[in-house]
Amino acid sequence: MLTAGKQDFKLVGYLNSIEDIIINMSGEAYIKLTTISDLPESIDINDFYGSINVYVSKFNTISLYDNMYDADDVRVQHIWDELSSLLIEVTPDVKADKNRPNKYWWWGDRVRVQKMNESFQPNKDTKMVAMPVFSKENSATGIETVTDFEDAIRSKKLLGKLTADWSRDKYDIPTAIIWKEDDFNLTVYTGIDQQIYTNYGIIYVLEDQKGRKISITEENKSWFNAQYQFDDVVYIPIDVAFGEYLSKAVFLDDEKTTDSLVMSDNTATNTMLSEKSMVTKVTDKMDSNRNTSESNDHSEQSKDLEFLLQFRENTKQKGLYYSDSDLVNFHISMKTDGMVILSGLSGTGKSKLVTEYATALKANIRFVPVRPFWADDSDLLGYADTVNNIYRPGDSGLIDTLIDAQDNDKSLFIVVFDEMNLARVEHYFSQFLSVLEMDSGDRMLTLYNQQLESRLYNSEKYPSNIRISDNVLFVGTVNTDESTYQFSDKVLDRSNVMTLKMIPFGSIDETVGSPVERSKREVIKASDFQKMKKVNTEAKLTSDEKNMLWEIHKALNNVDANIGIGWRIVRQIDKYLMNIPDDIDSYTREKAFDMQIIQRVLTKVRGSEDQMRALVGKDTAEGKHEPGKLENILDQYSDSSPFEGSRQVIARKSKELNLYGFTV
Repeated sequence: MLTAGKQDFKLVGYLNSIEDIIINMSGEAYIKLTTISDLPESIDINDFYGSINVYVSKFNTISLYDNMYDADDVRVQHIWDELSSLLIEVTPDVKADKNRPNKYWWWGDRVRVQKMNESFQPNKDTKMVAMPVFSKENSATGIETVTDFEDAIRSKKLLGKLTADWSRDKYDIPTAIIWKEDDFNLTVYTGIDQQIYTNYGIIYVLEDQKGRKISITEENKSWFNAQYQFDDVVYIPIDVAFGEYLSKAVFLDDEKTTDSLVMSDNTATNTMLSEKSMVTKVTDKMDSNRNTSESNDHSEQSKDLEFLLQFRENTKQKGLYYSDSDLVNFHISMKTDGMVILSGLSGTGKSKLVTEYATALKANIRFVPVRPFWADDSDLLGYADTVNNIYRPGDSGLIDTLIDAQDNDKSLFIVVFDEMNLARVEHYFSQFLSVLEMDSGDRMLTLYNQQLESRLYNSEKYPSNIRISDNVLFVGTVNTDESTYQFSDKVLDRSNVMTLKMIPFGSIDETVGSPVERSKREVIKASDFQKMKKVNTEAKLTSDEKNMLWEIHKALNNVDANIGIGWRIVRQIDKYLMNIPDDIDSYTREKAFDMQIIQRVLTKVRGSEDQMRALVGKDTAEGKHEPGKLENILDQYSDSSPFEGSRQVIARKSKELNLYGFTV
């Protein structure tokens, strides 16, 4: 039975026609999503009309910017160009029509997208079947192999917990369920008779004598080319699933199957007790694993290389080209907490870089387009409306993402502030600047006074405080032109400011592997991101390097008492160096230290010619560059690095002083 509100299931669909893009009287754009997956059995088909309205502003996981000031036909064409090739997954949010009983309006929320394969051309007759996926990542304790999984099915035990929205109604039985050994080894089971949800997970019971299974391997390319996986649910066209595969499934050996299950509170309790009884075995296993920690360190280190290869291949597949050093630098910067700010020419692919990084990590991503009129954090976060006793979140969707991250701390979330210097960062981002100072376990964002919680109708959905754990990463993209603001030292102290390099057009290698070849590499799970963070003490700052940073600090501080290198910067440079992957020869520690001087120190070198000339040197009439105090300091510590990049930046700042009388 349908009830109004956010549903506990998802549907997939596509944008069928440019005519399905509508701009309402308020200037907001939305699409009519043509759905191609079936409703759960518990929902009356008469309550649904075949399409779901989705506001374009909900597509925050891609860099889609809909400018309300553009002409309507320009906006519609832009939206069509961006969305027409995507398979779109939404969680329905159903609203009852107050004037007409039993009339409902279907809207889409929690939007996720994937690029459709070129061979997949959906139409209104296309049907996709949804199958829940279990693996070692989400299975119940003790289930690590396909044999364990089948034993659990036969014994009618908990299989695991699904992280995706999936209907909990007992009548909403899936057509099939999947055990995923790895990306190219699946076992699909059909003949499900019962679905039983408990507080501890889900149980599926096979119909007597009708349970079947089929193994899907790397050779079955038509399956893998047709399937789309969102979290732990796979969608696949029904003609591929049944026409080519499930019709060939063989009977599952069910000799261990007992009488049909009648679930009660005692059954759920007994199941949970049996799960707890395995704690001792797990503890013993952990003890034995301690003896292999050294080999595990090497394994985790190699995951950096595996991930970066996947990351680079993903960007090339999308027609995006970055230098290898930029990809490695961005990855290390993301591992060192704080904030990463991407700068560069317009069109260099700053937003796309973050999108592909999130794709490679299988992370959730939220784009927050910054508005020029934002003046304080209420424009970003929202505010408590004490007149109507309701909390009104900002329209960016950021608060919903942070709450999702708090509730799903095992998943990774990336928040991207797009063109973040269109407004003054210190004003609308003030709370986040304070939060980024804290350790990951202590980060708390305050939305409103806690005493108001009892008065606000939606305080259960929007509590007064949100914890921001280390599963949330922050990125900003910036342009440098007359329409933007400079960053203050308060922002620079908390950020790695990267400038993306342009690759010579003639040097681009457009050779990419096939999708199957790329997927053979080990996929880095979101949980592995924390494991990739290293504490390689051999790479940490030496005493001489700390002395060098102190000398630079004194040089900067003598010019302006308000600038310098604080302990926060020293600690974050140290953390960056200790996170350099060991097995990437092209990105040496010397290069990494040079990059940190550029990103964490030289960003502070800005001001008038009177202030900066002695620091950056000068150019003679013959065109020769005479080094200043900063380069002299680098010369004294050349054993750590030749600092080629830093010297180029300093020389450029010297030229800016000659041309403009100041440097930024």
